[in-house]
Amino acid sequence: MKNISYKLLLLFFLFSVSTCKLHASNSDRIFIIPTPRQTEIGKGYFSLKQKVSISVSNNKSLYGAADYLKAKLENGAGLKCSIKEKGKADIVFKIMKLKDETPGAYILAVTNKQITITSNNYQGLISGISSLRQLLPPEIESEFCKNDTDRKSTRLNSSHE
Repeated sequence: MKNISYKLLLLFFLFSVSTCKLHASNSDRIFIIPTPRQTEIGKGYFSLKQKVSISVSNNKSLYGAADYLKAKLENGAGLKCSIKEKGKADIVFKIMKLKDETPGAYILAVTNKQITITSNNYQGLISGISSLRQLLPPEIESEFCKNDTDRKSTRLNSSHE
């Protein structure tokens, strides 16, 4: 009987250790839909402060995407957002040729200084905004949220498969 008790105790211990290890490995993963083709998780954080600037990088056709994100951040999180045509900004949108020419492909780069969404086209930029919103804490989409929102440094390379 003691032998069976020890075996059950050992089995329980092993199960607990494997569950803890699984949980620890999942804490560094990013869960967004659709799953990015490539993900790199860096060190550090970018903090969205009460005032956020969005740059359209001298491309007036990106104002619609900037207005969309601005509305989401202002209405959901109570942040004050401004859109700039050029210059330094907290969030930067860029349309430029990427190696991956798949429609909807984008690169979302989050550093401790800014968030950049780069794409071949407008569709990819909107997909990048969708991914960015999924990376933010759910509270930012509600009327009750914190003033400062941190996001771990991340780089996503996606071409929605």
